[in-house]
Order: sequence, then C-alpha cells, then structure tokens
Amino acid sequence: MTHQTTPQITIAPISLDSDLQWLRTLLGDSDVRQQLPHLTTDAVRFVNDMLIAERSQLGLLRVIKLGYDNIGFVAVYDLDDSPFIFYAMLPAYRNHGYMRQAIAMLQTIVNRPLHTLVATDNLASIALLEGAGIHFIQESQH
Repeated sequence: MTHQTTPQITIAPISLDSDLQWLRTLLGDSDVRQQLPHLTTDAVRFVNDMLIAERSQLGLLRVIKLGYDNIGFVAVYDLDDSPFIFYAMLPAYRNHGYMRQAIAMLQTIVNRPLHTLVATDNLASIALLEGAGIHFIQESQH
C-alpha cells in the first residue's frame, strides 16, 4: 500500500525527483530544528537514508499532501524492533488536524504500537500523541 487518502489529505512515498525543494524548507524551519535537533538539514541525505531504511524494512517515510501541495512528512524508524515515529509540517499547515490524519493512516500501515520522544514544552505534539494513543516520553530541551 503506497498511497492512503482521507477527504483532506494523502500520504504517499517520498521522491528524490520532486520533493527536495519543500523538504529543504521544512528541514530548515526553526521549530523543526528545535524539536528534531538530530534530524539532518540535508534533504537529499534524509531522503536517501529513509529510502535505504524502507528497502531494508527498517523504516517508512511518507509525504503528507494537501491537494497538490506537499505540507509535511510522517516517518517511522526501527520497524523491526520498537517503531519510533517522528514528523514535521510546514508552519502554514500546522494546527489544522492534518498531522492527526497522517498519523492515523501511518498507524494503519505499520499496525504496531508506536513510541516517540517529545519536548515537555511541545504541547501541540503532546496533545496529538495522546489523542493518537502513541506512547511517548517527555524530555527537557537543553
């Protein structure tokens, strides 16, 4: 199953050919840098690493699309052991329920309990994770 759709959004596999420009913007976003500091800002490296993980059945990366616009991504790593979810969305599309829908679709694909880390001050993500039933550990940002 490569694409999943709700009435509002679609999640689809990422493409090195068409997804780099918006992804560079997203990976460089100050909120994304603060919440995902270990995530590379190199879009090509990020996509290549996730494609390798997907071919090895260790990870999964999906683009979130609103119509023809790419608005974010949702990803899981460590699929074979303890699936770890991480995600990001362009600022203009945050707090509209799109990530909640994308996570629900990803949960259907993965069909295993997910977990993650979240900063104690990231109240939007905490509410999102609680609503999705995803186990998370809160950590302080330094």
